[in-house]
Amino acid sequence: MKKYSLLLLLYSQLGLAADVINIITQNTSSQNSTLVSTTIGKAADWNLNETEWKHYLTLMQGPSGRYYPHLTPLEVLGINADNPEDLKHFAELSVLREHEKVEKELRFNAAFQEAANRLYSEEPVIKPFDFSHYSTIEK
Repeated sequence: MKKYSLLLLLYSQLGLAADVINIITQNTSSQNSTLVSTTIGKAADWNLNETEWKHYLTLMQGPSGRYYPHLTPLEVLGINADNPEDLKHFAELSVLREHEKVEKELRFNAAFQEAANRLYSEEPVIKPFDFSHYSTIEK
């Protein structure tokens, strides 16, 4: 904010302070709306509402952030669920998300295998290996 104060002081001498205030206000509003849309977008990525996402972020500021840095938001929320309904809710969301992920991975794996078979059909899967470098018998 210091840079804005200095900028305002400088521009006030030139009679341009109102323009600077408008730019600062627009930038701040833009940044705030970007933050809100990013938060909502990230929450939606995990099928969470904004309250659940904020709870996840709060949990990650505490011990969960140290214990579970590599877990998904659904897993962190499920582990920290306070009641059986929340536990069931986050477990079901996690199962649905994992099912989607595995389905995509298997679909890609099938396409990968098809491409490998098509592109390298003439090559053996395992090529002969030269053991002579590892032999203890002198020739």
